[in-house]
Amino acid sequence: MATWTLCALYVHDAQFRTNRLNFIQSKKEEDSDRLIQRCFTIYENQPEFIKRIYPAEYAYCHLRFFRPGEKGLPYSEIWGIPQGGDVIRQHTGSGLFIDEAAFQPDLEASIGAAQPMLKGGGRLDIVSSAEPSYFEELVEDRVK
Repeated sequence: MATWTLCALYVHDAQFRTNRLNFIQSKKEEDSDRLIQRCFTIYENQPEFIKRIYPAEYAYCHLRFFRPGEKGLPYSEIWGIPQGGDVIRQHTGSGLFIDEAAFQPDLEASIGAAQPMLKGGGRLDIVSSAEPSYFEELVEDRVK
């Protein structure tokens, strides 16, 4: 339920705000794409008048929102990315949602790579089911 809720929040952020680049990260790229598909399902189930005003298109690991009446360059996007800090480090994002963080061995690198985004006003949302890992240390405030 937490994953669906955050997918909905990230859709809302990208759809109704401009110049947003939100990342959704899972352990594998294929899993991230499934989360982007959830986001697109949320978009597709909106009323038609909203979809006409705020058009969007899905492509593998990408959900792009366009300005009303324009199908040129997107004004906001949600990207599905695999674990690790490489993609985050290359771009200035608005938000990072990490799903099933306890099962990502590179979680610490992802959070480290997100620091410039966070210092610039971006957001970080992390959810997971329980598993001994770096995520557990974060939850229990044992990270130094």
